[in-house]
Amino acid sequence: MARAVILPTPGDPFLLEYWFAMAKKTWLNEVDSLYICLNTPTEPAVVDYIRDTFNHPGVYIKYIADHVQHGDAINAVLDMVTEDYIMLIEDDAFVLKPGAVALNFNLLESDQAAIIGSKRGSSSFEILKKAKEKWGIDWKGEGDQGCNFWPCYFFSHKDVLLNTDRNFNARQWKRGEVIEPLGWTVDVYLVNGDTFVNTSLQIHAMGLNIHWVPQYHAAPEDLDHYDAHYNIFDGKCPWTHIGSLSSGFSGVLMDDRGRPLAKRGRMQENPITVLPKYCNTPAERLEWERRVQLWEMAWEYAKPRNIPAMHELYRHALDRIIVQYKLNKKHILKRKRIYKELGFI
Repeated sequence: MARAVILPTPGDPFLLEYWFAMAKKTWLNEVDSLYICLNTPTEPAVVDYIRDTFNHPGVYIKYIADHVQHGDAINAVLDMVTEDYIMLIEDDAFVLKPGAVALNFNLLESDQAAIIGSKRGSSSFEILKKAKEKWGIDWKGEGDQGCNFWPCYFFSHKDVLLNTDRNFNARQWKRGEVIEPLGWTVDVYLVNGDTFVNTSLQIHAMGLNIHWVPQYHAAPEDLDHYDAHYNIFDGKCPWTHIGSLSSGFSGVLMDDRGRPLAKRGRMQENPITVLPKYCNTPAERLEWERRVQLWEMAWEYAKPRNIPAMHELYRHALDRIIVQYKLNKKHILKRKRIYKELGFI
């Protein structure tokens, strides 16, 4: 095998401990190396905790003492990779079935596919429309659609990424700029692409054989999906991408002085004493319940070792979200139960 995995992460210590336990359970022995870009301003004891978590053969960490853009984090470790084939993954993506990662690497190694990825929109409509015209990739339909790849469960030869401009970040194009892969001079004021959109367009222009796979993105409607045997509960789901969990340790998970837990050492004063008003509708409550569900599962799994105080702060921060956002604890408990039925530990 010559298989590498790249993980960019902003460094939630308990989520990462949980994530790595799941990786060891289902897929880590199917690859040669795991390259991590740990980018976080968190305190040294937490960094040491994360390093200890990943103290395992074949795991390599590049540490950056601040947050960087997701695409920059991918690029920061790309030159460290010595293997031929790469999978991109995120710290809120969990493989549920052994063999799923190996299966996709096998497709690359046997030349049955050059690219394996999941469809995604996440760009201005004009980009999606132009891609449909050029490559026939539609953006319509149920779930995620479009020409762009998620930078998660994305498999390719290393050279594919090296042969792009290596700007894996989100970017904008203004009127008059040329999006070369589309052969289009932008004729509107501004178009946008999220992380990996710029790269996706360049990859399509290479004319490679693409094998599309479902991302199986989790959803606020998980409880309904469970009853309907739909999406991640369809009985075939090999992995899931939770999404948005980076909003926690570096964002809404705060101490009693309103400082995000990842930034306590850098923020001596912060006037924020309550959470931002991100939760005002039933749909928003469902969204936050699903995030809290995974943060709680990670917190419950953690063995806090040398950072018990941070473990306690994390619990208080979760409780603050539940109270201030008026979340339904019964929903959270049920979500945890049905996820464990899927294979979560």
